[in-house]
Order: sequence, then C-alpha cells, then structure tokens
Amino acid sequence: MADEVREIPFGQAIKISLDNYYDLLKTNVGSLQAEEFLQLKLVADPLDINQDQYEFFSYYTMLVRSDAAIEPQPVGGEIVTSAATLASVYGRFLQKLRGFIVQTELTADDQKTIASLDLNIEDIRKRQGEYFKLDVQEWKEICEVRGIPVGDSLAYFQWSSRYGHINEIEQLTAERQSLEFKRRTILNREYAKPEDKDVVTAEADFENPGMRLRYPMYPDYVYGRKFTLEDLARMDLGSTALFDDRRAVTWNQSLTTLKTAKQGSLNAVFDKNTGNSNSIATDWSASGSAGYWFLKVRANASEATKVSEEFSHATGITLSSEAAFRVNIIWPKWFQPVLFQHTRVRENARDFSEFFGANGSAVLPNGADPGPRIQDSLHVIPELDLRLRPQFQCVSGRGFSVFGINFGGSSTYGSHVTEHKFDKSQTDLTVMDAPDTLRFVGLAVKETRIPGADFVPISLPGPKAAAFSPR
Repeated sequence: MADEVREIPFGQAIKISLDNYYDLLKTNVGSLQAEEFLQLKLVADPLDINQDQYEFFSYYTMLVRSDAAIEPQPVGGEIVTSAATLASVYGRFLQKLRGFIVQTELTADDQKTIASLDLNIEDIRKRQGEYFKLDVQEWKEICEVRGIPVGDSLAYFQWSSRYGHINEIEQLTAERQSLEFKRRTILNREYAKPEDKDVVTAEADFENPGMRLRYPMYPDYVYGRKFTLEDLARMDLGSTALFDDRRAVTWNQSLTTLKTAKQGSLNAVFDKNTGNSNSIATDWSASGSAGYWFLKVRANASEATKVSEEFSHATGITLSSEAAFRVNIIWPKWFQPVLFQHTRVRENARDFSEFFGANGSAVLPNGADPGPRIQDSLHVIPELDLRLRPQFQCVSGRGFSVFGINFGGSSTYGSHVTEHKFDKSQTDLTVMDAPDTLRFVGLAVKETRIPGADFVPISLPGPKAAAFSPR
C-alpha cells in the first residue's frame, strides 16, 4: 500500500498540544504588537532565500506568502498559501466601493459605460489568467521532454509564439490598458466629497503599471542572467510561463539579514514538565485547537503500528534555532486599508458582507469586530533543528512533521533546497535543516483602523457570528 500521512499519538504521559507551539512562537519569533494576532501555518514550508544565486526569486517566494488572502482562523490549512491573493480581493473591494460613488456622481450614460468597461476588463483578466496557467504547465512539459532549461527565454518565446499563448497575452494586455485608460478618463473629475475622490485615486494607484514587477518564477540562475529591478520593471506587462506580473511588496528585513543575522533565538523543550495551554482559544475565542494533531508521519499500513508504538514511549521534543525573525510587510501605495472604514462601507454594510461577513473573504474577516484584519508580518525561523527522545528509528527515512514542520524525506524540497542532515546518538535523533533554509511558520494579522479617528463598528444583519473572532 502506498505511503499515507497518518496522525500519530505522542507519548500519552506528555501533554503537548498545538497551543504549546503557539505559545512558543508568540514569545520567541518577534513580539506581537497591539491589535495583532498570530496565525499559524500547519505547513511550515521552506522559504527559499539566496541573494547570490536567486535574489529576485527569493523576493517572489516572500511575495507569494505576503500577497495572499488570509484565513480568518488561528491555524492555516494544509496548503502553502491561500488560492486567492490579497490584491485580487482588494481589487474587488475597490470596485464595489467605487460603484456607490458612481451611482451618485456620474450621469446614467457614464454609469452604463463604466459598468461595461468593468465587465470587459474582468473578462480580459480571466482570459489572461487562463492563458498564463496553460503556458506554465505546457512549457514545463516541453522542457522536460526536450531537455530545454526552463529559463531559456529565447526558446520559450519561439515556442510560445507558435504553440503557446504569448501573442494572446500581449494583445489582451494592450486591450486591458486601453479600457483602463478610458475608465480613468471618465472617473477623473471633481467629487462632492473628498473621501470619494480618495477611492478613485486609490483605484488608479491599484491599476498603475508602475506598482508592478515581473518576478522570476524560478531561481535567477536558471535564466542564465543577473536581474536588476530595472530589468523586471521594463519587461512587457502580463504574466508568462517565465515571469509572474505582480504588484510589488517590500519588507523591513534584507535577504542578507535573514541569512546571517542572529536576531532572536529558539530553544524549546517539550516534555513531561510542559504545562497545559489554551492560548489559541484565549486569543481567538476559538475552541477546538486540540483537534489539530501536531505530529504526523508518512508510513504505509504495515509500518503504522510500529510507528505508533515507538511514539507512545516518547519522552520529549526539542526545537532549536540560533535565530528567529519577524519580517514586517511594507505595503506600497497600491494597497490602502484605510478605505475599509470608508463612510460608504459603513452605510452599506449589507452590500459588503462578502468581505466582512462570517463567510466573507479571508482578507477582510469579522467586520463586526474592531476593524478588518490583514497580514502584517511573516514569521520565519532559519536552520531549524529538531531532536526527538528517544531515538525513533522508523521516521527518519519516510518523513514526518511536527507542528506542521516537515522533517526527513525529500518530497518537500526543490532542486535548490538541500535535504536534511540526520544525527543519531544512542538516545536521540536530531534532524537539521540545511544552511540558508528558512521556515515560514506563521504571520501576524493586524486590525486596521483610521489613524486619529474613533472606530465605528460595521454591524452586519442577521445572527451570524464569525467562526473565529480574535479578542
């Protein structure tokens, strides 16, 4: 039978839960600020960082984790990132908010024109996305079959111009720019309320090509060239199988710092002396955290019994690292969360329930609480080491995870990430991350408020309550 990921009980005499790990990160991986809450990722995937070999791919991997719609719950799911981006959800929010302004400020004919332009632009966006996904998959297959380096730009453009969709992507990009210009021309007028003009300006900033870069989707060295910011900014707009056209994000920690600095540290022992905790329930007003198994092992049916027997005698786990980082996200001008408290949002709460309601978008959960929440920082741990007591023979080859952190096995590693090193003693098994490997273990979620203004809660109709509501 094929290997399966199985939940394994850990030493019955040791009361360790995901809450204990949550406590550890809150204390050690960058202090939380006022109105911030820690959201764990159940898959603490490697965050590839290497300024010398793939600087801009490193930025891309950080972007993917930053520009992602968050889940309004304390623990993320079994996926690396949300399928939706923060940018896409925020774009829909802006368009809906601008719709209320259009209804009162524009003539009936202009309103019809704007509505038609919105539909056409959205149709183009979807078609571009479909072509992008097709080219990415088909180009990978062509490279594997023909032995072509995936970053060979000349070979890609020769292939895509005949068999792929590069021409269609470029044509749709030009059409989209033309339609967006027409829309901006109609909306660029004086408004009775300055805050309405702010929405129109914010949407123009959101659509501004100057807010975007073409990020390499593979390590820089695969392309056989050294990129600069100017290179990525001057490339043709539109995502292709080689570059992803995304709105840029910056951070307060440089790649050099993340690789070399010893900021913070981690040395946690979980054993029989570890106290019980319910901090997830306290912070998030959420019960059920015990339902998350903190230990999983890849094993087939015949091995499962043996694995369970070994772990039933467990006496402890140690997690350690010489550094632990809080990486603050610096949102550029294209993202203006102050608009979440716009007067027209407050006056039309029912119409914004898709963003603020109990079942609303992850980027804007729980509007009934003080302010919608957005990701504020990434929490990462470099070169994480795990020690198991006693030494467990059957987990080192198959691969296993503790608190969502995968150890052993090579299935979670790409070609540019080195596998683990195992160090066995008579009593312990230590598994060590390779140098330059960082673990993305969670993110800080922050409430947004208007600076200098009193918050007015957005009350949604009906008895709904959010599944998780941080206090």
